[in-house]
Amino acid sequence: MRHEEIFKAYLRKRRNESVSDKTLADDKDQIGRFLFFVGDKELDDKIVCDYQDYIRDYTFLKKGKKCHYSKYSIYQIETKIKKFLRFASPESCESIKPKLPKNRKLPEDMLTEADIEALLNVCQTLRDKALVAFLYESGCRKGELFAIKLQNVVFDSLGAVVTIPTGKTGARRIRVVFAASYLRQYIEAHPNKTSDSPLFCSTLAPYGRLSDSGLRGQLKEIAKRANVKKNVYPHLVRHSRCTQLAKHLTEQQMKVYLGWSPGSSSPQTYVHLAGQDIDPAILKMNGIEVEDTYVSSLRAGRCPRCKEINPETSSYCGKCGMPLRDDSIKQLETEQDTFETEFSQLIAKYPNILEALAKYKKND
Repeated sequence: MRHEEIFKAYLRKRRNESVSDKTLADDKDQIGRFLFFVGDKELDDKIVCDYQDYIRDYTFLKKGKKCHYSKYSIYQIETKIKKFLRFASPESCESIKPKLPKNRKLPEDMLTEADIEALLNVCQTLRDKALVAFLYESGCRKGELFAIKLQNVVFDSLGAVVTIPTGKTGARRIRVVFAASYLRQYIEAHPNKTSDSPLFCSTLAPYGRLSDSGLRGQLKEIAKRANVKKNVYPHLVRHSRCTQLAKHLTEQQMKVYLGWSPGSSSPQTYVHLAGQDIDPAILKMNGIEVEDTYVSSLRAGRCPRCKEINPETSSYCGKCGMPLRDDSIKQLETEQDTFETEFSQLIAKYPNILEALAKYKKND
């Protein structure tokens, strides 16, 4: 069987596995390049040398200059090629062992809750506010975000329950509290309210699903407006949330909430990064007792009128419009006093106006 026929058979297999269109396109691109590189050579155990040469010299052009891919990108490319070679000729890939590079992110690279607040404060649409709030609180992967439909969001008295229909460990259910009010307001104004519509869609007709490039570009633009100097991209939001949750959840709880397999070692990375278990012990060893006084700045509270859960930073209830903060209440009282004063002055100037209004109402 020629390379082209094997390649087509492999792509059919991948399509039958229900991989996403983007994954299928990536497979076609990366494996196609590799097959072009090896030419007519047999896909046997001798192909390993060609594979090593290919990976070593794998580059791309940026502004006319030859650039190398990141270690993680190379790992993904190696994984794709190995899967194909295992399908084409199992003995050809026995010595190919892609190595996942370790996460080198530092705590100062992560987005803080203050950063998330800054992003929310400059969002110009209900969609963007819901997007930032949900992406952070859920800690979901971008592919999982794209898969969520309107029918997957259910509101209750405690916030919202969102079913993520696809993920590395299958479907899962997560609860969001802080992001619930943002989601409710956005969904009420959603331009395409059929149940199978994507939750996060384009702001332009025909309101298709938000694209990968659209998500990345919008986060960059929001970060620029908020003057957040960090390199903000979708997976950094997940990294940041994982680091925060590592301070409060057990490893098993993190695996369930964030969609990791039972045997995953990923939670350990974030536990180490958070350093939550170490700091108190070191301080205690030095005679310093520290109480846990952490209070999230991204908290939520109930509206006293309708009991809707709203972010504590909200000036008004997202459901009934009641003012929630002292400054909002004072502003409303001031506006009401101003209205009453101006109305009294109007009545004094035109004493017959009440009679005219009553007559108009009666005729109406």
